[in-house]
Amino acid sequence: MVSGVGEGMQATALYAVVGAFFFHRRAVAAGVVGVAFGAGVFLGPLVGNGIAGAWGDWRGPFFVFAAAGLVVALLIAIGVSRTMTESVTGTTASTTDYGYVPASPFNRNTLGIGIACAVSGLVFYGFLGLYPTFLREHLGFGAGQAALAVSFSGFGAMMALPAGWLGDRFNQRNLLGLAFLATSATATLTYQYATSAPAQYVLAFLMGAFASGFLFTNCTTAMQRAVRPEHVGRGSGLFMLTYYVAAAFSGLLFARLVDEFGWGGAGLWQLTVLPALGIAGLALVDTSRMVVPRRPAAG
Repeated sequence: MVSGVGEGMQATALYAVVGAFFFHRRAVAAGVVGVAFGAGVFLGPLVGNGIAGAWGDWRGPFFVFAAAGLVVALLIAIGVSRTMTESVTGTTASTTDYGYVPASPFNRNTLGIGIACAVSGLVFYGFLGLYPTFLREHLGFGAGQAALAVSFSGFGAMMALPAGWLGDRFNQRNLLGLAFLATSATATLTYQYATSAPAQYVLAFLMGAFASGFLFTNCTTAMQRAVRPEHVGRGSGLFMLTYYVAAAFSGLLFARLVDEFGWGGAGLWQLTVLPALGIAGLALVDTSRMVVPRRPAAG
């Protein structure tokens, strides 16, 4: 819980800064952050497993990663200018009329996107939390194979950069709907059909690409675009609230479903069927009342 509080605060601040400073290209900027996140998920299990093996103690990775966090905090304090972190609306947003965007940050669009965010959290963290257990207990993978599969999901999350690029150029509601459909299809193959290690590596990559790279990146920036520029921080907070509160219960829900229906049934209900609820939430979204990216003039 303490770790989650820290993650929630730093992630909310981080995406609020990105959304305000890179106002017209916030999705691709968030995609850069997503690439860094994916790189961490890719390297974390491999590095952590290596440290634990070298030290002969499971505590080793925790000490190393905690120290790394303190170093990063120091680098941010020294190297990041307040002109970036205190940016409010970007360089040109203050000269534009946003009267078409609801004055309250609590509106129909944030409700619809909030439903999509909650479903995204339930899906991705439900997958990520128990995927190694599924591989080891149900498919008989070794610890190294399971760690590599999880790393491939992190590699897939690095697709956040092209996902953000697309989010800045196309209708994010439609893009999120397609990502939910792709996530469902990937989950079906993962839990119903694929049994070999190579197949699971490919599917773990795809799950990371769709459930994290596309859904996370475009959910957070769509929520920011559903509020007026002066409320971008609140939009980031609404995303974190809906996404991570749902994610907090994702593993428990998935475990209960495994107890009741087995791995195939749990994968079916939480990772294949549940995304339909996210698509239903997107049906509430009216993109004409959102802050859409500015298009460059022709010629």
